[in-house]
Amino acid sequence: MSKEQISQAQYEKNIRAMLFTVLKDLNESGAKDSEAMWLIGSLATKMIEDSKVKNWPELKLTISPKGFDLTINELQKQIIELQASGKKKAAYAMQAIAVSLTSERIKDEDTVQGNELLNQLIANAIAYFNQVNNKSKLN
Repeated sequence: MSKEQISQAQYEKNIRAMLFTVLKDLNESGAKDSEAMWLIGSLATKMIEDSKVKNWPELKLTISPKGFDLTINELQKQIIELQASGKKKAAYAMQAIAVSLTSERIKDEDTVQGNELLNQLIANAIAYFNQVNNKSKLN
């Protein structure tokens, strides 16, 4: 294996591990945390609206390589800043979004299935965000 192949294999292994960690955490407690779900839904909704697409999976499929790099770099920067300022739930939401974006590019069966589950969790977070916002507009 070349150095590039080893690096790519390690990158994919790291992304896969992060994906399954996020899925486990969301399944065990994150999906029951209304603030975390609202934050994930809020961020995903903003990204969908800014991209002028219909839903989260479409955004992931249509993002350009340059847009992907810029988005991931910005998310990583903001995650570090949020963690440093003690805003752990906001950092967590951004991490879930970043993992969803990066795992889309890995096509082995386990990652594809995990990514589909994460897409569904993000869709649920978007629905929750919209439900909360619609209720607050009525008050």
